[in-house]
Amino acid sequence: MQDKTTSEVAAAAAATTVDEGNAPAVQDFAATAAATAAVAAGCQIYPPTSFQVCGAIRDKYNQMGGPTSFLLFPKSNELTNPGNTGKRSEFIGGNIYWSAATGAHPVAHEFLFKWGDHGYETGFLKYPKTDEIVWFPRNRGGLLYAASGSVSAAFS
Repeated sequence: MQDKTTSEVAAAAAATTVDEGNAPAVQDFAATAAATAAVAAGCQIYPPTSFQVCGAIRDKYNQMGGPTSFLLFPKSNELTNPGNTGKRSEFIGGNIYWSAATGAHPVAHEFLFKWGDHGYETGFLKYPKTDEIVWFPRNRGGLLYAASGSVSAAFS
């Protein structure tokens, strides 16, 4: 078997096939499988996407069920957060954030929007210390989110 360079594997991963009748292009899954060989150590891809999910974020994502979880499929490679204080991977249904101090935790839906209103990890809430904790106090319809060791946001 002939060895391929990373650029050749990436080019193969970009290959598409088109059905007759001008149907939309469909990703060539054999090419995606070939691209798997170029995945960085400690990372994993989740076809049909070609985005790499790495390290503790990958471990958390797999623990949650990977693409079958509420996060669904990755939509970015691993990103470095502002100030080089941690990492994140973005998924269709939310994100997973990681810092050395707090580990990897998913943040999604209203929690992600509210956290964004307060500056994400650079705001006063900093990185999440736990996974989301949804609590419906006495069925009154409110949600509380615990982060940074105390209740950080309450909204309905």
